Amino acid sequence: MSSSLISGNGHQILLEALGPAPMYWAATLLVTLACNIPYLAHISFQRAINPLDHHVIQEIKYFKKDVEDQHMWKRERSKARQKTDIGFTARVDAKIRQLRDKFQRKVSSLSIQTQP
Repeated sequence: MSSSLISGNGHQILLEALGPAPMYWAATLLVTLACNIPYLAHISFQRAINPLDHHVIQEIKYFKKDVEDQHMWKRERSKARQKTDIGFTARVDAKIRQLRDKFQRKVSSLSIQTQP
């Protein structure tokens, strides 16, 4: 709230003219609702239809969802089947390391067998 010394007559106008006017408060409420309802609808739709991983974790943690909740795990299973490129390089690096270790074991076993 601003002081009447800084804002001149603005503070007095707010108190006397806008404060008791129902149209001012109705417009304020309407604008607030008009700005927030689309956001809340989007978040609700996203959580219900296509939740992100952190939404699922929040459901488990805060709503005490049981691991037997078939609806939640059905959504997760369907998401798990979707192809993704996330972590692709990590999977490739792990496969390369696995093949390199396998190759080194074969080479070391062959070198032990060929030594007299």
